[in-house]
Amino acid sequence: MKKESLFRCTILLILLLTNYLLATKEKCDTSYFLGDTTIECRKSNCPKDSILIFITSSIISKEIFPNCRDSSVYITLSRKNHDTLGHSTYKGEKKIGLSRIYYSANRPKQFTHYNDSGQKHGWEVSWYDNGNVKDSTLYQNDTLIRGKIFYYNGGLKSVAENVNNRQLYSASSYSPTGQKTGTIRNGTGIIYSCDSLGNNCHRIVYRDGKYIYNESD
Repeated sequence: MKKESLFRCTILLILLLTNYLLATKEKCDTSYFLGDTTIECRKSNCPKDSILIFITSSIISKEIFPNCRDSSVYITLSRKNHDTLGHSTYKGEKKIGLSRIYYSANRPKQFTHYNDSGQKHGWEVSWYDNGNVKDSTLYQNDTLIRGKIFYYNGGLKSVAENVNNRQLYSASSYSPTGQKTGTIRNGTGIIYSCDSLGNNCHRIVYRDGKYIYNESD
């Protein structure tokens, strides 16, 4: 039944896409591999102006190359209800601008900002599946500047406020109830890292900004 539904959906998508592209004088090629379908369409007068569609049992991915430029927009949709699960812009093979990933419609999973060189630049924010923020990190030209990590219940887990060249100089850790459990000042100190529910905690030791060890090593 699933194979028949997948086949019908694929045929319908091919027919709709073919009807649209006949008006725009584009040529489409369809290929199949291990149950997945790839549809590639391109204009005869502009090989780079094309659409690449990849279909699996759970997602539909579309990569659009507009105006013959060395750039593309990559979109991922849910097969079940066509919710947008991802949206990214590429320059060549590098992501640029805002990249968005979703659990489902209007349920963000991760947003990341990139500069025109493909480096993380600005805030990267991740969410748990319950809607609470998981972490928020500020980058500058791919270098981590500062960030916060949260528990699944929304409580603050840790804060890193002074990061320089991958060295940590100021940080604090907290229990799920909000009690401070550790501090790093001037690059030296101990903080505690726990899982998202506040269990399986272990100590992390820094000295002069450098990671020394944790008790699970």
